[in-house]
Amino acid sequence: MNLEKILQFQQELDNKIESKNHLEGKSLLTKKLLSFQVKVGELATETQCFKYWLTKKSLDRQAILNKYMECTQFLLAVGLDKGFTQNKVNLKSVEYDLIEQFANLYIDINDFMVCSSKDNYISLLEDFLSLSPSLGLTEKEIEEGYRDIYL
Repeated sequence: MNLEKILQFQQELDNKIESKNHLEGKSLLTKKLLSFQVKVGELATETQCFKYWLTKKSLDRQAILNKYMECTQFLLAVGLDKGFTQNKVNLKSVEYDLIEQFANLYIDINDFMVCSSKDNYISLLEDFLSLSPSLGLTEKEIEEGYRDIYL
């Protein structure tokens, strides 16, 4: 997946947010990571993947896309905050169900919080972006949705 345009959008958004809220020069990494964690939880809630007891689930595809975009926004903001501008990411072919993918994301987040290296960030980014096919989202939808929501 090519993230070049989305990273540009995110940098513009971060600059606007920091300027508007007088946050220039302040450390926001922990806040952005917590925001990402919360949004990942909201995305899992929207997919209802953890509701193993339900046989019929009513999913709102647009709500899932919106939650995915919110997660993307915070994850890219974290990367930009650390100076990581990985603009090409290979989506992993995933053989796990959504529950395992979400659980793995929380492990990745924890790993990054313990050691916020570029390798840990790339692993987190790859695993997060690899959720999109499992959610039925295309690269084009992600790019357009991101632009529509945040710009």
